[in-house]
Amino acid sequence: MSARPAITAVGLSACSGDGVENAWKFVLQDSSLMRRQSLFDSPINGFRLFACAPRSAPRRGERLPNCERLLLSALDEALGSAGIAGFDARRVGTFVGTSIGNVFETENALVKMLREKGAFDGWNAMARHECSSLADAAARFAGAKGPRFAISTACSSSGLALAAACAAISAGKIDAALVCGVDALSRITVNGFASLQLLSNGVCRPFDRDRDGINLGEAAGVAVVARSDAAEKLGLEILAEVSACSCTADAYHATAPHPEAEGVERAMRNALKAARLSPNDIGFYCAHGTGTAANDAAEAAALEKVFGAECAPPFASLKGKFGHSLGASGIVNAAISIKAMRENMLPKNFGFENADEKIRPQPLRSNTPKKVDHILFSSLGFGGNNACAIISKKGKARPLCAAKPARIFLIGAGAVCGTSVGRERVMSAPDARGRCDVGSLLPGIPALKKRRWAKLQQMALNAAIEAAQGLPEDIERERACACIGTGLGMTQQTLKFIENAIENGESNPLPTAFTNSVHNAPAAAISMHLGLKGLNSAVSAREASFECALWQAELEMSSSAADWAIAGACDEYCECAEKFMSEPGRFAEASRPFSEIAAAYLISRQPRGDAFAEVLSLDIRDCERRPEDEARALSEQIASCGAAAGDVRTLIIPFSYNKFQRRYMLELAEKASLPSPVFLEERFGLNYSVSALAPLAAAEAGGGIHVAFTKTSTGQRASTILKIL
Repeated sequence: MSARPAITAVGLSACSGDGVENAWKFVLQDSSLMRRQSLFDSPINGFRLFACAPRSAPRRGERLPNCERLLLSALDEALGSAGIAGFDARRVGTFVGTSIGNVFETENALVKMLREKGAFDGWNAMARHECSSLADAAARFAGAKGPRFAISTACSSSGLALAAACAAISAGKIDAALVCGVDALSRITVNGFASLQLLSNGVCRPFDRDRDGINLGEAAGVAVVARSDAAEKLGLEILAEVSACSCTADAYHATAPHPEAEGVERAMRNALKAARLSPNDIGFYCAHGTGTAANDAAEAAALEKVFGAECAPPFASLKGKFGHSLGASGIVNAAISIKAMRENMLPKNFGFENADEKIRPQPLRSNTPKKVDHILFSSLGFGGNNACAIISKKGKARPLCAAKPARIFLIGAGAVCGTSVGRERVMSAPDARGRCDVGSLLPGIPALKKRRWAKLQQMALNAAIEAAQGLPEDIERERACACIGTGLGMTQQTLKFIENAIENGESNPLPTAFTNSVHNAPAAAISMHLGLKGLNSAVSAREASFECALWQAELEMSSSAADWAIAGACDEYCECAEKFMSEPGRFAEASRPFSEIAAAYLISRQPRGDAFAEVLSLDIRDCERRPEDEARALSEQIASCGAAAGDVRTLIIPFSYNKFQRRYMLELAEKASLPSPVFLEERFGLNYSVSALAPLAAAEAGGGIHVAFTKTSTGQRASTILKIL
């Protein structure tokens, strides 16, 4: 049997202050904490109401960004009640769901630049602009040394983070995980949702007839998830067991949900099937319920289809209390659902007064005492991104089916690098470095259709279309997923939107730039164009973003949720990033140009005659300080694949970027008796996604065993053992 993921602790920081108990008491009260925000000037949207978190004193005298401060407060509470000291730190993962991360710091740097008409001083801003900086901060705070990355799929982010952690535990890759969700107010979210006309003029009223939009909220939540057997051995209290997680994509529209709620319905049904539960077993549904006309109608439609209008479980949205906390909303739902289950009390849907005749199931009008064994909750995001999970009381979950380790085969590949478009051109160009010419992308797609996508989306989509040429037409699209890694995401669109809002005093916003600013915009474009309706994810882990995306695709296949995947990575040119990577002591000694790269692979869990490679092993964790210790671990990984150092044809190193890193890599190769490293940056230029070209570089070198080893600038390493067929 597979290991059952269990939640042993939760932490929460929100408008109600720090602590799950404070949040629970607030949920049961008939009051609101919505107020105007005072973080920044807002000439047009100053009257809006928000669920702002209290500004606590700096931790340890350190000035932290709002988002990071919230996260560490919630993490402090969670670790206080269920520490991870009893676990091997290398087998404790960190998965952070966030929509925008610390972008408020970038915004402040832009305000200073525009007002003072000087250069963009982005050292501190860019160091935290990357969503992965939150995963680094959480792991560092907790002492976790296992795989860590951020998932940024807008409002479903922490739902996907929970699913990734549970899949990794069930597959035996890790023993415990810190599952986090966090988002704080920023100019881009306030002005962005206002540009889409989605902000409420008062306090939001989910599912109410007169609902008129959302109130943005600030929150951070943390759940410590562990193998149930390991948790019991350590004497940890099990608050709830995770019976199932399911993630789907509508593959329908960049922002609007599917009108028939097809993706949400499928996620609910998949979760019930995986948990081996019937609809009647669900005692409460904690809804996403944003208070917008489209979301609430679609979600209620899915609920009616799965449970029936007259048989729907009691349900409620928490957005009237905590606002829409974007990437944190899923973990907020999880924390309150656990309290509801343990306290035998179901919270009402605050703000609901008048029934909507178009919505037949109606949410709870009052707090209701009820004992429940299973709770279903959802978090839904842009691009039709859906995450559903079921938690159960200890001992009430059904036994899990055994997870089967998936064999991962690379069938097709596509690439864009600088001025070269297409796998063959990228690999044959003597110098493919530089910036991509948008005019050369997506040659078979009409110009009017291409205009919907920003540059990075077009790069990623071009690579994915090329990789998917071997995708059979008759596959079950519901079992095909997309996992795309990115270090910086849609930075150009993000900066474009923020600068416009600052310079124009919030007037004449750019709604298309906002919808294209989310990290999962490339993955969403791929799913919509190729019709992939399984998991849709955007993974951020600095220089190891590709490997983490590939790892997540492998997990989805190991859990039998997918048979096919498009996995890859992409990053575009950004002047801020180029300056950041050129700072002394970081990348300064790598005098290569900053390039633009996108690469994608079609992956199958079944061996096929047209496969060009098999991923034999992929290991992600903190790098050992001494090369000899890392060499020992790498040798053991190679041996686990039935190979020896002498069988390895190439050692591929994406980054060396300074003399210390290069010396480490050379010593690693020597101590592990591996061939001299091949450094990809020397050929393809500097880019967070250059490691995505490693499988192509291995294929170019010929058949046999190849090792790709990435060490990030924050000390995480990803080692991939490839067999070129």
